[in-house]
Amino acid sequence: MSQVRTIPNDDYAQAKAGTQFVQIHVKIDNTSSEKRHYNPLDFKLLTSDGKSTTHSYIVPNGYDNQLSFGDLNPGQSIEGNLVFEVPTNDHGAMISWEPLFNSFATDPGQAKWKLGL
Repeated sequence: MSQVRTIPNDDYAQAKAGTQFVQIHVKIDNTSSEKRHYNPLDFKLLTSDGKSTTHSYIVPNGYDNQLSFGDLNPGQSIEGNLVFEVPTNDHGAMISWEPLFNSFATDPGQAKWKLGL
């Protein structure tokens, strides 16, 4: 995760009451010797009160470079953005990465980063 920024609502997409759209830029590097799969559903928002959600599918027009899914060959990397609806003033919100359909390692575990909002 290299960048976190709030993005405003627009006529097409409105965040639910008490939340805001947050765009998160991520980069995935395949440092293994095998092809690995990536998917935006590998990322989840973890709120301070223990709730977990996936990225938003309906997002404002200012959102670009969406992270999709695919395969990375050894040594390749991919970058993209994800948008989540984050509770306003949730200073403890985190993003987690936990591969669903394959392993970036035999037991990839879970990585977490604070959003710093």
